Amino acid sequence: MRSLVAWGVMVALAGCGSSSTGTVDGGRDAARLEGGAGKDGSRDGSGSGSEQRPADQGGPVADAANPGCVGCHGGAKNLAPPLSVGGKSATSERGVGAHQSHLGSSTWHAEIKCNDCHVVPTKVADPGHIDTALPAELTFSALATTGGAKPAWDGTTCAGAYCHGATLSGGSQTKPSWTKVDGTQAACGTCHGLPPAAPHPQNSACSGCHSAVVDAAKKIIAPALHVNGKVEASAGGHPSGWGAGSVHGAAFLKDPDGCKACHGGTLTGGSAKSCESCHPGWKTKCTFCHGGTLNQTGAPPRTVAGQTAITVPGVGRHTAHVVAGASHAAFGCAICHGSVPTDALTPGHIDPSPAEVKFTGAGAGSSYSFTTYLCSNMYCHGNGKPGSTGSAPWVGSWTGGCSACHDDETDGQNMTLSGRHEKHIVDKKLGCSTCHSCVVNASKQIVDPAKHVNGTRDVCNVGWNATARTCTPAGCHGTENW
Repeated sequence: MRSLVAWGVMVALAGCGSSSTGTVDGGRDAARLEGGAGKDGSRDGSGSGSEQRPADQGGPVADAANPGCVGCHGGAKNLAPPLSVGGKSATSERGVGAHQSHLGSSTWHAEIKCNDCHVVPTKVADPGHIDTALPAELTFSALATTGGAKPAWDGTTCAGAYCHGATLSGGSQTKPSWTKVDGTQAACGTCHGLPPAAPHPQNSACSGCHSAVVDAAKKIIAPALHVNGKVEASAGGHPSGWGAGSVHGAAFLKDPDGCKACHGGTLTGGSAKSCESCHPGWKTKCTFCHGGTLNQTGAPPRTVAGQTAITVPGVGRHTAHVVAGASHAAFGCAICHGSVPTDALTPGHIDPSPAEVKFTGAGAGSSYSFTTYLCSNMYCHGNGKPGSTGSAPWVGSWTGGCSACHDDETDGQNMTLSGRHEKHIVDKKLGCSTCHSCVVNASKQIVDPAKHVNGTRDVCNVGWNATARTCTPAGCHGTENW
């Protein structure tokens, strides 16, 4: 054992009951030394030893035969330097360094105790305490070696320690200098990247997965849960109930790119599994997100938010259009939405609601109001006359018959149909089926929906010449201009 004189401690260790007196650090009276610290370095009696403060710090005078920690190092705040055993207080001194940055309460990390870096004696004269030359030996605890970390101290820096990001990646200061105590080695990003490299999710919003530890501004809100030997993360980084399709589906539709940080750029897997693993075929299955209630075209109902009422704009009269009816063939999605995506991730497909309305084909030139929910300038709801268009409500019920879109015999002299419709229908009392028998019968029932509202005027059995716009109906009249 090294002579205590080398430490400036003039104490003759005659035994546990010795009453010898002496000085410490060239002037501290041994009678003012504390009792032994607990095995974990605690000062509150929670360790195996009972702690006593020196009289000048508000505590009782210790028995000189049982000198404690502060007699040689530390001070009023805790047992760690400053002061060092040489009486030094500057953090640039190796005996002082960053002790106070580690011990005690912190605003950003769990409490580090003496025994996380040193073997803490119960008595001053315990073997291994003051029986070798300075500097003090370091024996790292399980905390420093968490995750297989292999901490090492070279007298200047501490490297390979869990506490400083050895098990993570991307940190800018994972080998901190012990005597550099200016805060630059404790900032976010010094121990681990923001975020760490893959397979960690490439998302810098730490609070998304670690909300119990850090807030959205990257401020540590629970220091005891940070640098504590555990990964404090919520299951999958999502709140309770996230597994329900209505919950995570709505979030995906709001911000699909937000999912890519964990599930990969094409959602085929990253640090989190592929969406396909739970939802086979989802990318090309329209009804996965919308529709599927009344038909399998993908058109609502239901909306992406799960709504089904016809009064909801996202539902409206989709079914009346995409499903073939008694008066028309089925209309494809592209006629009102411009194009049909090849899969769910096609650019321009998933974005904030409402869906874009871009009329093409037979619908070209039409318009839709997102405030009145009215379709206007529609060939589909016009009277068939070139350039003549109509309008129709998108939401709610609509019970329009033949005359809702074009004139019939009830319009009399106010008829606006092209050519000589008025002469034939009003004056001659001829029905639609006289010239359009391949489309409608004498009872005004559509007999071939595919030839009604199809962009073409289907004239049948009257010798119609579409180029010359003449007709030669047998048994009616000769060739006449329409």
